[in-house]
Amino acid sequence: MREGVSFVVPVHNGAAWIRDTLEAIVAQDDGRPMEIIVVDDRSADESAALLRQLSQRWPLRLLTGEGRGAAAAINEGVRAARFPIVCQVDQDVVIGPGWMRRLTMELEDPTVGAAQGYYATDRNAGLCARARRSRVETPATRARATRRIARTRCASWGFSTKRSATATTTTSAIACATPVIG
Repeated sequence: MREGVSFVVPVHNGAAWIRDTLEAIVAQDDGRPMEIIVVDDRSADESAALLRQLSQRWPLRLLTGEGRGAAAAINEGVRAARFPIVCQVDQDVVIGPGWMRRLTMELEDPTVGAAQGYYATDRNAGLCARARRSRVETPATRARATRRIARTRCASWGFSTKRSATATTTTSAIACATPVIG
């Protein structure tokens, strides 16, 4: 049987994006055990109400954070995770079709303990996103990441879209498997 996957999504005032984010995660279902843990970190917008509504439609585990920030919300979600593969996805990231399948295929290699993505900006994005891309997504950056990955036996790819009021950026979320010792 394939290992299960826990998605952890920290949310703080993310009502504008969270529906698209969760819809993309739900679409990753390939028959393996999967859970989606959403930690609302005391949002002041309509996030909590929207999450309750979406939990009637999709299999979400809703947790209430203590309002201590994204890192604390992520930690709370990871502690609640039931499966050995944990994918942390930000509230405004939309992972693309087949993202989980590609991730779990890389993690089937017993020497791989974690996978992390890189920024790949949507070519149709606005000026702000393209300017950011020139700083973080260069051929040299990708080459260094590839060399680092080859040395550490980690996998890397970019398959999701991050949206904000001014930019659309493609990236992948961090995913970790149980570390291999020895």
